[in-house]
Amino acid sequence: MTDTPLYSISSRMVRVISSIFFGNGTTTRTCSGSKESDGEIIAYAGSVIGIERVETVRAVHIVAVNNECKELLLILQKESVSSEVSIHCEHIAGNGESRHYTFTLKQEKTSPCLLADEVGTYLYEPNAAILKAGAFRSLTQTYPVAKLHLNSHLYTSVSLVPDFPGRRFRVEAVSGFGKKELKAFLMDMDKANITIRNFPLSVAELRKRLKLKEGGDDYIFATTLSGGQKVLIRGKKC
Repeated sequence: MTDTPLYSISSRMVRVISSIFFGNGTTTRTCSGSKESDGEIIAYAGSVIGIERVETVRAVHIVAVNNECKELLLILQKESVSSEVSIHCEHIAGNGESRHYTFTLKQEKTSPCLLADEVGTYLYEPNAAILKAGAFRSLTQTYPVAKLHLNSHLYTSVSLVPDFPGRRFRVEAVSGFGKKELKAFLMDMDKANITIRNFPLSVAELRKRLKLKEGGDDYIFATTLSGGQKVLIRGKKC
C-alpha cells in the first residue's frame, strides 16, 4: 500500500470525510502510514457509500476478523484520482484463513444481478467485509450464485461453491408461514441460530414466535425471495 505517496490529513479533514460518509457524530481515528510514505491512512468503521465524493481516495481496504468489521482504511494521495477507486475486502477467520475480494464501484453499479427463482441446494451469506463494502450485484458475476432478492443479501446455488467469500450452508428445508408447513419445518427443533435479511420481524420477535432457544447446529434465515414471498430457510454449515 506504499506505491503511491500518501499525505498527512488534519483531524478536521478526517471529521469532514467521515461526516460525508456517515453523518455527524461518527467516531474516527487516524493511524500513521508506513516508513516509505510521509503521509497517513485514515482508519475508521463505516460504509463505502459516498466514496466517489472524496476525489483524493485511491483505494479502500475493509478488514474483518471472525465476521466482524475492524477497520475501513482509505488510501489517499495529493492529486485527484483519475482512475476508478478499487475496494479491497479482506476477511480473516479465527483459524487464520483469509479470503480476499476486490471490486470497483463502477463494476458494482453496472453489473447485472442474477436473481434466483427459488432457493437452491446451497445458501450463502457474504462475510462482513463484503457486506460493509456493498458488493452485492458483482458477486453474481464473480461466482456461480444467484441472489434471492435485490435487497436480501443472501445467495444460492445448486452445486456447492467452496470458495464463496462467506458462510456456506446446505439447505435442509424452506417454509412459508402456513400453520402446517411451519409445523413440519420446525419438527424436532427446539433451538436454532436465527438471521434476518430483508424481513419485517426482528430476530427477537421471530424467535419468540417460533418458540426457539438460541444455539445449536441448525441455522434459520428469515428473508424475502425475488417474487416477494416471505420464507424461512433451514440449513447446516458446510
